[in-house]
Amino acid sequence: MSQPACTRFCHLAARTIDRIAVALPILYLAWALPLLLVVALTTPPWQNPDEAAHMLRISQIAHGGLVAYRFDNTAGGYADPAIIASAATTSRVIFHPEQKVTLGMLSRAGAAQWGSTAELPFPAIAMYAPVLYVPAVLAVEAGRVLGLSVVHSLFAVRMVNAVAATLIAGLALYFARSTRLALAVLLVLPMTVAMFASAAQDGLMIALTLLVVACVDRAVAEDRDPTLWETVAIGVATAAVIIARPPYLPLAALPLIAVQRGRRRAWWNVAAICAVSAVWIAYTFASVSVPLQADFNPKAQLLHFLQQPWSFVPLLANTLLSLHSDYTVTFIGVLGWLDTFLLPSYYDAASLVLLAGLASVTIGPTRRTWLALLIWLAAVGAVLFAGYLSWTPPQADRIEGVQGRYFLPLAAVLAMAVPTWRSFGVIVRRPAVVALLGLAVITPAIIVHALILRFYLVP
Repeated sequence: MSQPACTRFCHLAARTIDRIAVALPILYLAWALPLLLVVALTTPPWQNPDEAAHMLRISQIAHGGLVAYRFDNTAGGYADPAIIASAATTSRVIFHPEQKVTLGMLSRAGAAQWGSTAELPFPAIAMYAPVLYVPAVLAVEAGRVLGLSVVHSLFAVRMVNAVAATLIAGLALYFARSTRLALAVLLVLPMTVAMFASAAQDGLMIALTLLVVACVDRAVAEDRDPTLWETVAIGVATAAVIIARPPYLPLAALPLIAVQRGRRRAWWNVAAICAVSAVWIAYTFASVSVPLQADFNPKAQLLHFLQQPWSFVPLLANTLLSLHSDYTVTFIGVLGWLDTFLLPSYYDAASLVLLAGLASVTIGPTRRTWLALLIWLAAVGAVLFAGYLSWTPPQADRIEGVQGRYFLPLAAVLAMAVPTWRSFGVIVRRPAVVALLGLAVITPAIIVHALILRFYLVP
């Protein structure tokens, strides 16, 4: 190839890559919606984490029970027992990769029909606010009206959640500026895909956090304060995320990253987010939360921490040293009940693409990166501390109960902590786009291959 021809080809390739970066929101929707439909239908019933418990909470809300409550040393509410009956048919598959889902299991699971309610426990889910369950509740109510079985309603919930989360995520990519590539990489990860296509509220939590980060990023990139509508959107979305998962409370400070002149509005926004979150957290801790296992005692753990706060430091250090690889893997994607692993080489490739996406943020302007880093550190610490209180036995040498997927929304905040280094960003940006495209091409095949091999094919 002659020198002029090579130059023209390079310019054409660069322009194509730039156009792809601009079109990422549309491309993401075209990529995600069909994939999520396939994942929602391919994943066997009740084979996402805590899916039966989430459906019990959805059933409770659908019957008018907006808040759960304590009873008989547990917490829950009135929900349909048919959910438990249906979930029991595939329960022996969980954590047993040698067990496959059979037609008999699917037939028995599908036989359960909606009926009356009974007082049922779901303590691990009881504290979650009803807000992010609204799409799922609408799907369940539609299923009941149409005479769908419990399992068919579960699939409807998965698909409705997937569509809602995908549309919000697409809007986040549209608003995002320097963080767009980093957010797109997070959306392509198998763990995000799995959460979007489940009955849990995690998919909407991830999407809303990305939307908040994108709104802040847009205001920073345009060197202005967020508009009134952006301020309201940031406040409502952040509060919804926090009351869905209280350890994310440090995210309440996100409006302060973009503030320029309108300090009063930003602080009022933070105060409103904190007030709403504090009311819900206080109520649930006073009236809903219970020890999740007999030998767990959150009050004793908290008292021990207050008496010897320095003892938490070696516990935290040992946790990060011993479990960091587990957090990385479950952050990128372990499907099912965290028992369906992907190809080992995929984790390395996805990690590199994620680093490239974060590095690409350096091309744009930043504001208060120190605050974004502080919010991220505080939220990560709060997630680990929540695991220490709720899931860690006394005298344990590491924190239990924390999964890498809990850090997915927080990774979007970390993107705001990347400082400007424009010369480096210019070099990294286009390769990062190419890497993202490559990851997006192989990810659907990786996910579907893992699901079929794990749940259906007998070796």
